[in-house]
Amino acid sequence: MEHSEIQMPRRVFVSGSVHIPDPDPSGRMPTEEAARLIAVGRPYLANAALSGPEVQEKGALLIYRFEPPAAKTKG
Repeated sequence: MEHSEIQMPRRVFVSGSVHIPDPDPSGRMPTEEAARLIAVGRPYLANAALSGPEVQEKGALLIYRFEPPAAKTKG
């Protein structure tokens, strides 16, 4: 009997066209916590919403996108 190794999908965070590596490559940190940790060094992401995951590479890659908050207008 063959033993197959289970691979955890790799997470990538995206802001615009910038790919931000996962602060916890093991994937054990919850996604929301990883996003908060990323935002510490990038204040413009503090109020961004996180969308995803978008599954790519046959499930080997999970893409999470930082979505900017809606523009506020007076009305």
